[in-house]
Amino acid sequence: MKMFLRRVWNRLADLRNKRVLYTIWFNFRNFPFDKARHLPVLFYNGAYATILQGGRLELTEQFWANNGRVLVGYPSLDFEYQCEKTHLNIVGGVLRLNGSLDVRRGCIVEIKGVCTFGEDVVFGPRCRVRVHNELLIGSTVRVAHETQIFDSNFHYVENVNEPGFNPISKPIRIGSYVWICNRSTVQAGSVLPSRTILASNSLLNRDFADLEPDSLIGGTPARFIKRGVSRVWDRKREFEYHKREFEWYRRMYE
Repeated sequence: MKMFLRRVWNRLADLRNKRVLYTIWFNFRNFPFDKARHLPVLFYNGAYATILQGGRLELTEQFWANNGRVLVGYPSLDFEYQCEKTHLNIVGGVLRLNGSLDVRRGCIVEIKGVCTFGEDVVFGPRCRVRVHNELLIGSTVRVAHETQIFDSNFHYVENVNEPGFNPISKPIRIGSYVWICNRSTVQAGSVLPSRTILASNSLLNRDFADLEPDSLIGGTPARFIKRGVSRVWDRKREFEYHKREFEWYRRMYE
C-alpha cells in the first residue's frame, strides 16, 4: 500500500508541475498529427519555447527509434530553488535531435545556427547556451548547472591601426560520454572528445581532439590534468555508491 500511494502521489505531482495545455498546443502546432499525438515535447511550469523566422525543431527517425522525449524546464530540485523561467528559443536556426533532451529549470537556450544532439543529453539548471554558428553534441552527455556554452564572442574587435573583418564565431564539438562540470564556460572553436571530463569552473577555449579517452582537463584556460578517470555512467552502480557513502541517502531510498 505504501508503494502504491507513493506512485499515485508522484504521478499527481508530475501532472501538477507540467504545463499541460501549452504542451498540447506546442506539439500539434509544430509536428504532424501522427507525431504530435505522442507529445514528444513536454513543458513544465515556467517553461516555454519560441520558433521564429523559419527556425526548425527536427526530431529525426533516430529520435523516434530511441523513444526520445524533450523535457523543457524539468524540476529536479537540483540547485534550482526560486529559479527563473526556462526558455528554448529557435530563431532562424535548427535544433536537430537524435534522442532525448532534458533542459532543466532556469536554462536559456538560444539557437540561431545549427545544433545537432545525440541521445540522452542533459543540461542542468541555469545553463546558458547560445549558438550562432554550429554546436554538435554526442550521446550521453551531462552539462552541469550554471555552465555557459557560447560559439560566438558576440562583439567584433579589430586592430585600431589596421581595421578589418575578423570572424567572431566557430563551431563547437562535444563527443559522447562527456561530463562538463558546473560553472564552466565553453567558447567558440572548442573541441571536447568522447569520454572526457571538464572540471568545475573551467574555461574551455581550444581544440582537445587529440586527448586520450578517460582524461580529465580543467583550469582557466583548461589544460590536461590526468588520464584514467571516468564518470560512473551506470545509474545502478552510482546509486549503490551513494548508499554506501551517505546515511541520509540510505534513509531516503530504503
